[in-house]
Amino acid sequence: MMASSEQPPMCALPVVMPAGVGAVMTEASGELDVVRPMVLGNRRHVSAGQQPRRGRTTVKFSDVEWATIVTAAAAEGLRPGAWLAQVGFEEASRRLRGEVLDRALIAGLVSEVSALRRQLAQTGGRVREDSAGAGLLGSSAGVDAVLIAVQRAVRRADEVVVRVRRALLS
Repeated sequence: MMASSEQPPMCALPVVMPAGVGAVMTEASGELDVVRPMVLGNRRHVSAGQQPRRGRTTVKFSDVEWATIVTAAAAEGLRPGAWLAQVGFEEASRRLRGEVLDRALIAGLVSEVSALRRQLAQTGGRVREDSAGAGLLGSSAGVDAVLIAVQRAVRRADEVVVRVRRALLS
Protein backbone atom coordinates (compact mmCIF):
# COMPACT_ATOMS: atom_id res chain seq x y z
CA MET A 1 0.00 0.00 0.00
CA MET A 2 1.06 3.58 -0.62
CA ALA A 3 2.11 5.97 2.14
CA SER A 4 -0.16 9.00 2.43
CA SER A 5 2.65 11.45 1.52
CA GLU A 6 3.46 9.75 -1.80
CA GLN A 7 1.82 10.81 -5.04
CA PRO A 8 -0.12 8.03 -6.80
CA PRO A 9 1.86 6.70 -9.74
CA MET A 10 0.53 6.90 -13.28
CA CYS A 11 -0.47 3.48 -14.60
CA ALA A 12 0.69 2.63 -18.10
CA LEU A 13 -0.16 -0.12 -20.54
CA PRO A 14 1.37 -2.63 -20.45
CA VAL A 15 1.50 -2.73 -16.65
CA VAL A 16 4.36 -4.85 -15.35
CA MET A 17 2.87 -6.99 -12.60
CA PRO A 18 2.88 -10.71 -11.84
CA ALA A 19 0.94 -12.73 -14.42
CA GLY A 20 -2.82 -12.35 -14.07
CA VAL A 21 -2.68 -9.53 -11.52
CA GLY A 22 -4.05 -6.00 -11.93
CA ALA A 23 -4.79 -3.07 -9.64
CA VAL A 24 -7.98 -1.22 -8.82
CA MET A 25 -8.56 1.78 -6.55
CA THR A 26 -11.11 1.25 -3.83
CA GLU A 27 -13.47 4.15 -3.06
CA ALA A 28 -13.43 3.54 0.69
CA SER A 29 -9.69 3.69 1.26
CA GLY A 30 -8.50 5.55 -1.84
CA GLU A 31 -5.66 3.04 -2.12
CA LEU A 32 -4.79 0.55 -4.80
CA ASP A 33 -5.77 -3.05 -4.16
CA VAL A 34 -4.56 -6.03 -6.16
CA VAL A 35 -7.25 -7.86 -8.14
CA ARG A 36 -7.12 -10.80 -10.50
CA PRO A 37 -8.64 -9.94 -13.87
CA MET A 38 -10.99 -12.33 -15.60
CA VAL A 39 -9.50 -14.95 -17.89
CA LEU A 40 -11.64 -14.14 -20.93
CA GLY A 41 -10.34 -11.74 -23.57
CA ASN A 42 -6.71 -12.74 -23.26
CA ARG A 43 -4.45 -10.84 -25.70
CA ARG A 44 -2.67 -14.08 -26.56
CA HIS A 45 -5.91 -15.45 -27.96
CA VAL A 46 -6.05 -15.21 -31.75
CA SER A 47 -9.44 -15.53 -33.46
CA ALA A 48 -9.70 -17.49 -36.69
CA GLY A 49 -8.37 -15.51 -39.64
CA GLN A 50 -6.58 -12.90 -37.53
CA GLN A 51 -2.93 -12.29 -36.87
CA PRO A 52 -1.54 -12.19 -33.33
CA ARG A 53 -1.58 -8.76 -31.71
CA ARG A 54 1.65 -6.87 -31.12
CA GLY A 55 2.40 -4.08 -28.69
CA ARG A 56 2.15 -0.83 -30.67
CA THR A 57 2.16 1.87 -28.04
CA THR A 58 2.07 2.67 -24.34
CA VAL A 59 -0.91 4.57 -22.99
CA LYS A 60 -0.84 6.27 -19.58
CA PHE A 61 -3.83 6.61 -17.25
CA SER A 62 -4.35 8.19 -13.84
CA ASP A 63 -5.37 5.81 -11.06
CA VAL A 64 -9.00 6.92 -11.30
CA GLU A 65 -9.05 6.43 -15.10
CA TRP A 66 -7.42 3.02 -14.72
CA ALA A 67 -9.93 1.96 -12.06
CA THR A 68 -12.77 2.95 -14.40
CA ILE A 69 -11.22 0.95 -17.24
CA VAL A 70 -10.66 -2.11 -15.03
CA THR A 71 -14.27 -1.96 -13.82
CA ALA A 72 -15.70 -1.59 -17.34
CA ALA A 73 -13.52 -4.41 -18.65
CA ALA A 74 -14.50 -6.73 -15.78
CA ALA A 75 -18.19 -5.98 -16.45
CA GLU A 76 -17.69 -7.36 -19.96
CA GLY A 77 -15.51 -10.27 -18.85
CA LEU A 78 -12.31 -8.90 -20.41
CA ARG A 79 -8.90 -7.91 -19.18
CA PRO A 80 -8.29 -4.16 -19.30
CA GLY A 81 -5.84 -4.28 -22.23
CA ALA A 82 -8.12 -6.52 -24.29
CA TRP A 83 -11.10 -4.29 -23.49
CA LEU A 84 -9.18 -1.14 -24.50
CA ALA A 85 -8.07 -2.82 -27.73
CA GLN A 86 -11.65 -3.87 -28.53
CA VAL A 87 -13.25 -0.52 -27.67
CA GLY A 88 -10.52 1.45 -29.41
CA PHE A 89 -10.77 -0.64 -32.59
CA GLU A 90 -14.58 -0.43 -32.63
CA GLU A 91 -14.54 3.36 -32.16
CA ALA A 92 -11.85 3.87 -34.80
CA SER A 93 -13.81 1.71 -37.27
CA ARG A 94 -17.01 3.68 -36.56
CA ARG A 95 -15.26 6.99 -37.12
CA LEU A 96 -13.69 5.80 -40.38
CA ARG A 97 -17.19 4.86 -41.58
CA GLY A 98 -18.38 8.36 -40.64
CA GLU A 99 -20.47 7.13 -37.69
CA VAL A 100 -19.25 9.68 -35.16
CA LEU A 101 -21.46 9.95 -32.06
CA ASP A 102 -22.66 13.54 -31.85
CA ARG A 103 -23.88 13.90 -28.26
CA ALA A 104 -25.36 17.36 -28.87
CA LEU A 105 -27.42 16.07 -31.80
CA ILE A 106 -28.65 13.07 -29.78
CA ALA A 107 -29.51 15.28 -26.80
CA GLY A 108 -31.44 17.60 -29.15
CA LEU A 109 -33.39 14.66 -30.58
CA VAL A 110 -34.18 13.38 -27.08
CA SER A 111 -35.40 16.85 -26.16
CA GLU A 112 -37.60 16.95 -29.28
CA VAL A 113 -39.12 13.52 -28.51
CA SER A 114 -39.77 14.67 -24.94
CA ALA A 115 -41.52 17.82 -26.21
CA LEU A 116 -43.67 15.75 -28.59
CA ARG A 117 -44.52 13.42 -25.71
CA ARG A 118 -45.65 16.36 -23.55
CA GLN A 119 -47.78 17.74 -26.39
CA LEU A 120 -49.35 14.32 -27.00
CA ALA A 121 -50.11 13.88 -23.29
CA GLN A 122 -51.69 17.35 -23.13
CA THR A 123 -53.80 16.61 -26.20
CA GLY A 124 -54.94 13.32 -24.67
CA GLY A 125 -55.86 15.18 -21.48
CA ARG A 126 -57.93 17.70 -23.45
CA VAL A 127 -59.73 14.91 -25.34
CA ARG A 128 -60.50 13.20 -22.03
CA GLU A 129 -61.83 16.43 -20.48
CA ASP A 130 -63.96 17.29 -23.53
CA SER A 131 -65.29 13.73 -23.73
CA ALA A 132 -66.16 13.71 -20.04
CA GLY A 133 -67.92 17.07 -20.40
CA ALA A 134 -69.96 15.75 -23.33
CA GLY A 135 -70.78 12.53 -21.50
CA LEU A 136 -68.89 10.38 -24.04
CA LEU A 137 -66.30 8.80 -21.72
CA GLY A 138 -67.02 5.10 -21.36
CA SER A 139 -69.96 5.25 -23.72
CA SER A 140 -68.12 5.86 -26.98
CA ALA A 141 -65.78 3.11 -28.13
CA GLY A 142 -64.07 5.52 -30.55
CA VAL A 143 -63.16 8.05 -27.85
CA ASP A 144 -61.96 5.31 -25.50
CA ALA A 145 -59.82 3.78 -28.27
CA VAL A 146 -58.23 7.17 -29.02
CA LEU A 147 -57.43 7.73 -25.35
CA ILE A 148 -55.87 4.26 -25.03
CA ALA A 149 -53.79 4.88 -28.17
CA VAL A 150 -52.60 8.22 -26.78
CA GLN A 151 -51.63 6.60 -23.45
CA ARG A 152 -49.67 3.89 -25.26
CA ALA A 153 -47.89 6.46 -27.44
CA VAL A 154 -46.93 8.52 -24.38
CA ARG A 155 -45.55 5.43 -22.61
CA ARG A 156 -43.64 4.40 -25.75
CA ALA A 157 -42.10 7.89 -26.04
CA ASP A 158 -41.00 7.65 -22.39
CA GLU A 159 -39.41 4.25 -23.05
CA VAL A 160 -37.59 5.51 -26.17
CA VAL A 161 -36.15 8.49 -24.29
CA VAL A 162 -34.93 6.25 -21.44
CA ARG A 163 -33.39 3.74 -23.86
CA VAL A 164 -31.61 6.44 -25.90
CA ARG A 165 -30.25 8.12 -22.78
CA ARG A 166 -29.03 4.79 -21.39
CA ALA A 167 -27.50 3.54 -24.64
CA LEU A 168 -26.03 6.72 -26.06
CA LEU A 169 -25.71 9.42 -23.42
CA SER A 170 -24.64 7.59 -20.27
